[in-house]
Amino acid sequence: GGVDPIRLLGVNIVVDDLDAMVDFLVGLGFELVADSLLDGPWLDSIVRTDGAVLNYLQFTSPYGGGQVNLLKYVNPDQIAPKVDPTIPYAGQIRMISLLCEDMAETFEKTLELGATRVGQGTQVAGDFRVGYVLGPDNVLFMLMEERDWRDTINQHAGNVALAE
Repeated sequence: GGVDPIRLLGVNIVVDDLDAMVDFLVGLGFELVADSLLDGPWLDSIVRTDGAVLNYLQFTSPYGGGQVNLLKYVNPDQIAPKVDPTIPYAGQIRMISLLCEDMAETFEKTLELGATRVGQGTQVAGDFRVGYVLGPDNVLFMLMEERDWRDTINQHAGNVALAE
């Protein structure tokens, strides 16, 4: 027998400002499907501390795909390292990738929800236009739009296309 295909179920992101992150995801159309507290010997063994308590929120995308799970430590009070918000990749990468039908519309929506753009315009990578915004709690969001850009964009101009 061969290997079963692997399918992404979800990604866990530890956040400090849970309310801001919930508002951001809900504003993008994600649906909260579970909200619970996790604790006990199993969690203690995973995070290697005694008495760990996590607030665990599970979100589904409105158009399918994997889940985003937000985790906030209740105890210990702060476990995620602080990062410089001007350097999104400092310390650890906390990134959520979103495939968008209309990247410009999604960029506008994220900005309305309080995100800030990272970098200049968007990069073209093969058939994808890719751009970044920094959302709540310094979580980086990669926005991707699929199209055949190769015939319409001069690749030698730095592969940059502004989100129009």
